[in-house]
Amino acid sequence: MKTVITLLICIAMATCSNTKRGASSDGKVVNSNDPVFCADSLVGNELISLYPFMLYDKPDGNITYSCDYENGYICIAGEIKDDWIRLDYILINLDKLTFPFYRWTKWRNNDSIMFKVIGEGFPFISPYDENAIYEFPVYSQEYPQYPGGEEAIEQFLKKEAQKRYPPTARQMGVQGRVMVSFVVEKDGTMSDFRIQNSVNDEIDEAAIECIKNLPKRWKPARTKLEFDTAERTVRCKVKLPVSFRIE
Repeated sequence: MKTVITLLICIAMATCSNTKRGASSDGKVVNSNDPVFCADSLVGNELISLYPFMLYDKPDGNITYSCDYENGYICIAGEIKDDWIRLDYILINLDKLTFPFYRWTKWRNNDSIMFKVIGEGFPFISPYDENAIYEFPVYSQEYPQYPGGEEAIEQFLKKEAQKRYPPTARQMGVQGRVMVSFVVEKDGTMSDFRIQNSVNDEIDEAAIECIKNLPKRWKPARTKLEFDTAERTVRCKVKLPVSFRIE
């Protein structure tokens, strides 16, 4: 009988990883099997702090900031490691961002649950997302650069468009300007080609082929984000027009 009871207890504990009892914001004791207190349910969601907490540069690392208000910090949870949670965004008083971002803290402290889920996380770019695609102003320092600049691109695409002009479209007098977006990868190659402004299927396909055949690699985007100590190379979205004119 004792063995059966022990087994049932183990099964119950396994229903939610890393769970304990905790206090809700109104002071009531809450069973941690409630989904809002389950560690796995925190990741990617919007949380509110129930108690003051400390921020660390890494689990068991150095303290970087003291969040000393109760029931006041809105956070987005990025990752769980045992009792530690990575906070990817912190907001206080609904309009003032705290510093620093992207730090670690305890999601539970002894028997106290430190955070409660209050909604779904909103979209933002996390520094831990190596596949994030950034967008920068065209003439900014961060924007990807092509060898020879705009002039080299325009000259190549003008010749390439004439070379790849679909015969049927030429015969029917179809002309137009196609806007193509794509991603400049960290190694300067291009991927994820999409039509932003269409003429027709034939010309759209020709426009993508023109850009795919740009002979040189791009110099990829580099930026220094708020949480960085040095610049990093990132993926970046680029748009280029390809004009098809009958000459």
